[in-house]
Amino acid sequence: NVVIFDSAGYYSGHNVVFPLSTEAYEKLKRRQMTENQLKVSDLVDYRREKRPVFLCYFITADCNDHIFYLLGEAIQFFKEKDFPDYIYSVITNRQDSYDIHKKIGLKVVWADMEMNVPGEAFLPNRFCEGRLDYFL
Repeated sequence: NVVIFDSAGYYSGHNVVFPLSTEAYEKLKRRQMTENQLKVSDLVDYRREKRPVFLCYFITADCNDHIFYLLGEAIQFFKEKDFPDYIYSVITNRQDSYDIHKKIGLKVVWADMEMNVPGEAFLPNRFCEGRLDYFL
């Protein structure tokens, strides 16, 4: 988890990534629960998991350069940990965030396409998952 500030000390963005239980992840993936229904009991100590699952719960920044910086911090975490197997997931509804996650190799599992409004900055929620191996 990272919070960044600009050179003047003002907030510029943050990235919150939760280590999830496999059960909670599968419920999100199968649309049996939403992010807002996650509980503390759905979080786990990733070091004790055979196949850790991470959910990028919230990532935002004042510009896409800072989004790339925040994702770089996440990529560095995975590089340092050198997990033999893991899942990185995100539910996004912003076009630019979706495009960035697509560029880092995540695949769409589901999308609420009936909620799509052409020309809007916000898209239907899209559940994406994958690994960050392209950068490791």
